[in-house]
Amino acid sequence: EMTQKQASTSAATMKQQQQQQQREQQQALLYLQNHHYLQNQQAQELELIQQFLQHHQTQSAEAASATAQQNAVAQAAMAQQYLQHQKAQSAEAASATAQQTKAGSCNG
Repeated sequence: EMTQKQASTSAATMKQQQQQQQREQQQALLYLQNHHYLQNQQAQELELIQQFLQHHQTQSAEAASATAQQNAVAQAAMAQQYLQHQKAQSAEAASATAQQTKAGSCNG
């Protein structure tokens, strides 16, 4: 059985952990809000890329040329790689920020 002292100590520890988590969540939220603007820009870029590719697809359908289709496919692959790279970068930045907040809160 836990003594009264042990129980209150573990309760206090739990409360501290909860407050810590709340702080981290708030900081993560702020980070996401700041980067929402960038994500909007990426979404617009993606839309432009998709429009460009659709245009190419209709063109290559009209031309029915294998070369045009190959070009469109290659460009689609490049566009996807670019977007994946962008996503990876923003994910890395997010995790770096999370690590910084953890390190900062430990020191404080």
